[in-house]
Amino acid sequence: MLLVLYGANMDLIHGLIAMFSKNITQSHPELGNAIIETLTPMTATASQGLDYARAVLLLLLNVDVIGKRWVCEGFPNAKIGPLCGHKAPGFFTVLANEVVPQWQRNEIYNVQDLVEKARSAYIHA
Repeated sequence: MLLVLYGANMDLIHGLIAMFSKNITQSHPELGNAIIETLTPMTATASQGLDYARAVLLLLLNVDVIGKRWVCEGFPNAKIGPLCGHKAPGFFTVLANEVVPQWQRNEIYNVQDLVEKARSAYIHA
């Protein structure tokens, strides 16, 4: 998460977005094309800049159980370590219960606000 929240590796972020999007689509086959029609424009906004890509990743990670597990296990092939086992529950809980819902409910917030709140949740977890 540190690499996503503070790094600028767009290839990594776009790769994770693709993985999380695929996980969500495969986890909900009952939704058929509706999920693809929702995810396609959302993931396309990731090309608008680094914070947009971070925001899309955070929104997808918030609902992707498989992605959360991957983040907790790390990506050895990419030499990316796991999210600390003590930090993960706090971060994912605050992301799901506070950061994302508050951001979604308030039209005044932009993607930078979402990223900043997620950074704060990560630091304090």
